[in-house]
Amino acid sequence: MNQNVLVLNHSFLINYWKFKLFNLKRTTFRSCTIACLIIKNDKICIWTAEVKTWYTTLNKPSWRPPNAAFPIVWTTLHCYGSYLVWKELGGFTQNSLVPLGLYGMQLALNWAWTPIFFGTHNIKLAMIEIVMLTGTVAATMVSWYPISRTATLLMVPYLAWLCLATSLNYCIWRDNPDPKKDD
Repeated sequence: MNQNVLVLNHSFLINYWKFKLFNLKRTTFRSCTIACLIIKNDKICIWTAEVKTWYTTLNKPSWRPPNAAFPIVWTTLHCYGSYLVWKELGGFTQNSLVPLGLYGMQLALNWAWTPIFFGTHNIKLAMIEIVMLTGTVAATMVSWYPISRTATLLMVPYLAWLCLATSLNYCIWRDNPDPKKDD
């Protein structure tokens, strides 16, 4: 009888710690996602003055979306698929290294674009960076497909928006020659 109690207690403790660890992983993932959104929104707030000053002086194509669309679309498109992949792979595991690593890389590249474009006004470097970002998002989708087709499909609007943003960045770069070259 004591042995059964010991086994029951041992089983209870294992399940208890599995539950705690799962909740810790889930909380950590939520915290990371929320932090990414806060950083993204803070980044948008930092460069708002540049949108109202420098950006208005640039030649832009007639088909560009209104300025108000950008923060709404970027924030909405960031959260969906990563949770599904994280959950399907059981959190941060060896199997999740590449899919979630690529996702993290594209978040970092996405974050870096705004300071390059609005902070340094380096449209050409921003163009190179957004092409790298678009490629990283495509690679992320390829790595997610065998894990969660739903998560991959949720990235399609993000990739489409990135293609639009890349085209816009290209047109702005083409139509606004670097003044340093003219000197």
